[in-house]
Amino acid sequence: MNDRDNGTYTTVEVKALTFSEWQRNYEVDPGAGKLLFSLTKEVVCASRNLFNKKQLVEALDDIGLPLEQSIEGQEIANIAMYYAGMYAWLCYAIGIAKPCNEAKLEEYLRQWMNCCDSPEAQEALFGIIHILAQSLHSPFNKERSNWDIRQYAACVRTPAGEWAKDYNIGMARGLLVLIEELIVLCQLDLTIMNLTGLEKSVLACIAEQPRITPTEILKKLAKDNRQQMSNILRSLKARHLVDSYEAGRHNWYNLTPEGYQIISCIHKDEETATTEAAISDFAYGKIHIAQDHEAFALPLKA
Repeated sequence: MNDRDNGTYTTVEVKALTFSEWQRNYEVDPGAGKLLFSLTKEVVCASRNLFNKKQLVEALDDIGLPLEQSIEGQEIANIAMYYAGMYAWLCYAIGIAKPCNEAKLEEYLRQWMNCCDSPEAQEALFGIIHILAQSLHSPFNKERSNWDIRQYAACVRTPAGEWAKDYNIGMARGLLVLIEELIVLCQLDLTIMNLTGLEKSVLACIAEQPRITPTEILKKLAKDNRQQMSNILRSLKARHLVDSYEAGRHNWYNLTPEGYQIISCIHKDEETATTEAAISDFAYGKIHIAQDHEAFALPLKA
């Protein structure tokens, strides 16, 4: 007797059944988008629990690639319904992820409610997805159990049958944008993990002084191995983190957009880690103060 005889399925089989049912129904069934909720839960759980970035990227691709293929080439007839579907999906995603940074999220949510039928709608929705991705990705951003999306979910529109496809594709696109953002963040992490301490220092030097020569980098870092610096710059250039051009007798180096993104991530991680350590030290100090008060408290009268 196999699992199907028992009426149970493996996770892979459940996912395959979900995609199959979605493929059959999303163009005609206004409720088909709810099939994406289980996939959204999977994305949230994987992002919070899979610390191996390569495994996380694989798990996200397992969901994103077939979903992308299912709606590939489809044209949107009613853009308002498309955005309404994306917003409906976002309300569900926020409800289960309970992300931090409520103030910024509420700002985007209010922006959406004021412009849901205008070109600014996509900017507001993508802003929400970006915050959601950042919150899910960062190990320092814990979920907030008191986050309440109900006041914003109250304005979610249910589509008529003729606009079911546009509405459901909007829901799918929201999930796909979240997956894409999470994969980019994972790839940035993998790049940073593969950088040596000296390579990070070189990137920081170039960020502080754009259009810099290898000799100037060596001087700033108090190093004298020209061959080592040449090898490092060649390696960073091969990874598209720095670019160079020749002028006169020198090669001048700048960061690429990817290089600036890496430096920004490194600084952000360092600032977050410092803040978390300070909060932890403060909490630890409060515990000890409380314990000291208890130790010197006067005994209660009988």
